[in-house]
Amino acid sequence: MTSLTPTQTEIVKGIAMGMTVKAIAQSRGVTPNSIYDALTNDAKRGNSIRAKLGTTSPVMLTHYAIAHGLVKLWQTA
Repeated sequence: MTSLTPTQTEIVKGIAMGMTVKAIAQSRGVTPNSIYDALTNDAKRGNSIRAKLGTTSPVMLTHYAIAHGLVKLWQTA
């Protein structure tokens, strides 16, 4: 399994459960830009969620979350 940080794991879970970036940010007490940064900004260093998982698609992030037991099928926020 790819090594996501606990924060990155919570972001992937939120996306998989259909939460918006704004809702994920509010639940974590950060700005939406912080969530976007975690998803994409560290791609050159390979530290972003999308770089670690090799995808830019929310659907693939959801697939990852289900396949790795982060969420259950039909689980919602």
